[in-house]
Amino acid sequence: MSILPAKMGGKGSAIVGVAAVVVGVVVITSLLHFVGQVIFLGVVVIVIGGVFRLLRGGNRRRRYR
Repeated sequence: MSILPAKMGGKGSAIVGVAAVVVGVVVITSLLHFVGQVIFLGVVVIVIGGVFRLLRGGNRRRRYR
């Protein structure tokens, strides 16, 4: 973000501060949402991989026995 000149005055700085807070909140929420999606996908992949490993391992154990 570019630093606006001090000529704006009190109202300008207040508006800039509010805009900065709003932008920060939006960015943080979007990042948290993205991170949450990535974590969720990772958990799903790990669970699916674990299920496939258990199924394959179970089949191998049954065949060998």
